[in-house]
Amino acid sequence: MGSVATRIRQVLGILWVVDGLLQCQPAMFSPLFWHQVLQPVVVGQPPVVLFLLREGIHLWREGGIWANGLAAFLQLGIGGLLLMKRPGWYRWGLWLSLGWALVVWIFGEGFGGLLLPSASLLTGAPGSALLYVVWSAILLFAPDTVESAAIALMRGYWGLGLFLGQVAGRHMGPALIQMAQSPQPAWVSRPEYLLGHWLTVYPGWGREVMTGLWGVLAVLWTTFPRHWSTWALTGWVLATMWWTGMDFGVLGGTGTDPNTPPLVAMALAVVIGSTMPGVRRQPRGFTPFPAMRRIVGHD
Repeated sequence: MGSVATRIRQVLGILWVVDGLLQCQPAMFSPLFWHQVLQPVVVGQPPVVLFLLREGIHLWREGGIWANGLAAFLQLGIGGLLLMKRPGWYRWGLWLSLGWALVVWIFGEGFGGLLLPSASLLTGAPGSALLYVVWSAILLFAPDTVESAAIALMRGYWGLGLFLGQVAGRHMGPALIQMAQSPQPAWVSRPEYLLGHWLTVYPGWGREVMTGLWGVLAVLWTTFPRHWSTWALTGWVLATMWWTGMDFGVLGGTGTDPNTPPLVAMALAVVIGSTMPGVRRQPRGFTPFPAMRRIVGHD
């Protein structure tokens, strides 16, 4: 496994450890976890998906504190395996990461909220667990293509945002206001509430601004994926969404993970890291034709 893939695996391991520690919060072993985390997942889902989610959540409730304890232990274990140096151990971690993240994406995130009317990058779609699946699959099956996979992930993510923004734009405001009401510091909830209020009062403008921004990023990652302006705009948008749309994902006592922006930022870091060392200035008299380079003495 290359150095870039190794760093991605280590960051993925750290995120799993963070998720496991968040799963150990006192509120996660109480009915508050059911009311604030699991129950909202089923609201607004299509009937077929609703049946599947209810069955899975029912099994979770039957398990009680043991189910939550097992989830915490599993996530800490996955993180520990991914941080090990021996290929045999961290490959087990990658397989467990892929499988458990898929379970969490379906039953814990309700397919990342993609089937809800409020589905949007701003509210966490397509779900952080799906990105765990993607990164685990890349590291398992194509670790030598991490750089190209990171660019493809960026194109797909912002392209999805453009699509979802057109479909569910008018529902973003109420979803943000609801999230702003969860227990958290005022400096976090206030911007989220203001943005939610603006998107509720001006849903048309909000949809156009958001989808326009995501559309620009989709174009930039298609045409200029290695330009500093693409990186700067991406970093700013991710940070803003993480704050004003997802309240950093870990606050309120029932946060289960840092949400999608850190996992998307991993792709940004891969592209920047793979580009910066390879920047070379063209020599004077440079010509793209090998024969002419030999004639003018550059070879």
